Amino acid sequence: MVKVGWIVNLALLSITFMAFGGLIGFSATQSLDYSSSFQSVLTDQYIQSIIHFSIEQALYSSVLSVLFAIPVARGLYFLNRLPLKGLFLSLCT
Repeated sequence: MVKVGWIVNLALLSITFMAFGGLIGFSATQSLDYSSSFQSVLTDQYIQSIIHFSIEQALYSSVLSVLFAIPVARGLYFLNRLPLKGLFLSLCT
């Protein structure tokens, strides 16, 4: 089986760079000084609210995923004769 983890990591890294590149495009200054342009983007109240909402949404999503995953994992481990357990595990791997 070929490991494709590095491809996924590379794709996520490139998406991150594109997103921050887009944030720089929202800059109010039109100068070629990218350091001040990036700083002005990060100090913009609208951009800060977008970043805050994104981080908050990611936090809620990860907490809910873990809260739902724990009972499912315990059920799969302790209930040996669970209906469709084999099908579910084959879809997860």
